Amino acid sequence: MDQEAFVKTASPYTPSKISSGEHTFTVRAYDKAGNYTATTGKFTIEGEVASASSKTAVDDTPPPTNWLLYINIFLIALVAFLIGYLWYERKAFRREKYIIKREADELRDNLSNIFAAMREEVGEQVGAIFQKPNPSAQDREVIGKVNEAIDLSEELLSKEVEDVRKLLT
Repeated sequence: MDQEAFVKTASPYTPSKISSGEHTFTVRAYDKAGNYTATTGKFTIEGEVASASSKTAVDDTPPPTNWLLYINIFLIALVAFLIGYLWYERKAFRREKYIIKREADELRDNLSNIFAAMREEVGEQVGAIFQKPNPSAQDREVIGKVNEAIDLSEELLSKEVEDVRKLLT
């Protein structure tokens, strides 16, 4: 249904009520001298026009919860926590490794000092034995066995300390 009406208005124009169906419109643009240019067009409104008596349906249901978003946030937080935890554990491991390495070095130095003192003490005792006019074969054998035991102990302990250091490298 066509309605013919001319409305002089400023741009943009919003009509108040338009019925459904096909409509024709004309737009005129005026200049200050009163001259104008006109153009005509058509448009269609489909469906029923709401009246004052018709009720619009109101949806009172809340929008669905976006569980995927919550799951993604949780997973991102979990990954961030795990990365932080692994970084902390790696740092703690390196700290412990450094402490153990330092203790192994200290052990090696202390063993070296202990065996040096032991060799000095055994040397003094051996010197006292050899100061006797005639040391017996048994005395010589005991001295040899003590020196062998010291050498073997020092070698084995030094090897173990080096094995610990290699593990820490």
